[in-house]
Amino acid sequence: MSRRLFVIQDSTLTRLGSGIGTKMVEELKRLFSFAASFAVQVAAPSNLPKTIDFTDSIVKLVADDASVNEMRTQATQQQIRAIQFAIDKNAKLRVKLPAFQRETGEQDRGGIGWASKRVFKTSTGIKIALVQTGGIVSVQTAAETVLTFLAPNKRSLQEATDEYKQRIKLAELEHENSREHKNFREQKIKSAEDSLAKSRAHWARQGTPPNSWPQEFQDKMGVTLGRLVAHEARHQYVGPHSQEGLGMEAALMLGGPGSESFSKDDQKVILAELKKLEDLQKTAKIHIETFPAGQDFAFKEF
Repeated sequence: MSRRLFVIQDSTLTRLGSGIGTKMVEELKRLFSFAASFAVQVAAPSNLPKTIDFTDSIVKLVADDASVNEMRTQATQQQIRAIQFAIDKNAKLRVKLPAFQRETGEQDRGGIGWASKRVFKTSTGIKIALVQTGGIVSVQTAAETVLTFLAPNKRSLQEATDEYKQRIKLAELEHENSREHKNFREQKIKSAEDSLAKSRAHWARQGTPPNSWPQEFQDKMGVTLGRLVAHEARHQYVGPHSQEGLGMEAALMLGGPGSESFSKDDQKVILAELKKLEDLQKTAKIHIETFPAGQDFAFKEF
């Protein structure tokens, strides 16, 4: 039985560039290094296994925040259709799935993760393993996180503009007519203008391809995506948020020393859940495919 985190390789991920993708995988491996035999795999849809183990998780990147819920709805609904399709192919099974409904998961900033991994007993007494699982992460949220973290004084462009206006207002209050005061006032105005120009130059990157950013920015982008993916993968093992660490509801993906990794307590919870999932899956006689041939891919790009 495997412990695999699949990150779907499609055009959304490919557009980020190999450097960002490599950094993301490195961070994911670091974050899950506490779990023995845990593998991180970037896989094209055609290379995903048809049968998903209870200890597996799947995460897809989407371009923007608005696509998170749309992709979640598509993926959950299609997985249910595909699972019923796989059941119907088996001549021994004649069951519908009234108790195997769509799992909504907990909405996070820029992502969502959900899972329904259970053993279902048919009317004839056959135990079947069913897996509906997934996570969605927004590239837009990751980009905004990086740009905010690396911004001058960590200010948004609006905050920088508001500060500029305040500094200009204060400079203009220098009402003395002496040459010394005039020079002092002009220095304040120039300093405010220079500061705003730096912020504008920085935030001009917003909306541009991350693979065109400076190397430091790309590295931070990969790390941020890794942490966002790990958070949503965690929800496929443990539903509720943790009290500390990367599993927190409001975990800081950058600049938060206490939330850049899973806490020790959360690691224990994740390991215990992995063991429970393994034991539960072993009780089933038949494991139903989550991605059977002949069905649309649940995480197909729009």
